[in-house]
Amino acid sequence: MFTKLLAIILITICTALALLSLRQSRIDIVNEMTHVHRNTMRQRLMVWTAREQLAKLLQSDQLHSIIGGTEDWSILEQPRPLQPKQIPHEPTDADRG
Repeated sequence: MFTKLLAIILITICTALALLSLRQSRIDIVNEMTHVHRNTMRQRLMVWTAREQLAKLLQSDQLHSIIGGTEDWSILEQPRPLQPKQIPHEPTDADRG
């Protein structure tokens, strides 16, 4: 009787440890996805900021001569501008509790 109870307790502990391990790996993956997403948003913001600065500094005809070709650029869809407030801040140790 004692050995059966001990076996049940050991199996329960092993199952709990396996579930905790899976949960922790899932949390790590979500954390990594968040970092990748924030990095992507920062890079996208940097690219669009550089494009905006170029557009402010150069006239339309200068841009067309730099880009080259005779394509009709007016048909391109204008992207939605990204604002710095749209990028979530990096959590600090105080945020993590």
